Amino acid sequence: METERIRTPLAPGVPSSPREADRHRPRPRRSTAEPPVAEILPAEAPPNAVATGRSAQVWLPTIAPQRRQMLLELHRHVAASLSHELRDRLRQGDQLSFEGMGLAQVRELCAQDEPGAVAGVFAIPEHRIIGFALIPPALAAYFARTPYGIAAAENPEAGRALTRLEMMIAGRALDDLLGYLGTSYAAAGLGSLQRVGRGEALAHNPRFNPDDYMVVFRFRVGAADSTMELTIAAGVDLINLCHSPTVSPRPPVSSPAMTRAAATVPLPAAIILGGWRVTLNELARLRPGDEIVLPEGENAWLASGRIDLHRIVVEFADGRLRVVPRRIADGAP
Repeated sequence: METERIRTPLAPGVPSSPREADRHRPRPRRSTAEPPVAEILPAEAPPNAVATGRSAQVWLPTIAPQRRQMLLELHRHVAASLSHELRDRLRQGDQLSFEGMGLAQVRELCAQDEPGAVAGVFAIPEHRIIGFALIPPALAAYFARTPYGIAAAENPEAGRALTRLEMMIAGRALDDLLGYLGTSYAAAGLGSLQRVGRGEALAHNPRFNPDDYMVVFRFRVGAADSTMELTIAAGVDLINLCHSPTVSPRPPVSSPAMTRAAATVPLPAAIILGGWRVTLNELARLRPGDEIVLPEGENAWLASGRIDLHRIVVEFADGRLRVVPRRIADGAP
């Protein structure tokens, strides 16, 4: 028997199901202005000054006293050698003096590369060391004008900027300087120094990292209050090339030590009593008992090896042969 479901009609406005009733339920309006979202950042602790200073000292290069002394002695020799080799570019009485050494960051050194300065880059390839030599504008003008007799104190235009030709002359002087520096480094066992560039601003040179440290050697031309300073800087690995014992640098030829050493070396000497031209046939006809008449007078000389040292006068008196240097015989001083 089938039953019929009897649906009771609902009153108007009454929802037929709970879901529909929830849909028709009035809800509160939300305000259009939303509260700002707070950005939560991790709290930063203040830096520890003690730890920071300690960590910075770990990365600061140091130079052992023995190696420092070796570098000082080497560059004192470099100053003496450059004074001798560059004498044609220096005013009479001027010398290069070594002022000292230290450590500096590349960014500090780049600040010295002002307009008018000349910088030359060098490398020691076998040890992968890079460095540079820097001469300020005053020293560049000195090297460019001194060989031509233009003194800074006498020239009213000494403060003017260098011309392109003068910059080229100063650059050639810097190239010569690096060449002589390479000779001293090679003699001290530091490797073969090679020039790799000139004219590029140090701050724009990709070979140098501004945060790296370099060992710096400072020289000065002229008096102690002179502004003509020469700066030579190299990578700190140069310090590790100084081993004990090291090759003693060769003193310059004009040094007093070299002069004293050369004066004590014995040399072969010979007195040439005469000279003339003779054919091979005449020499072949010489027999025992033949006489060769020596010339008397000034046709003789004192020689050492193949070098004629003095003209001499040969005198025969009282059965004795007397040889007198010409300048003494003539009464010359």
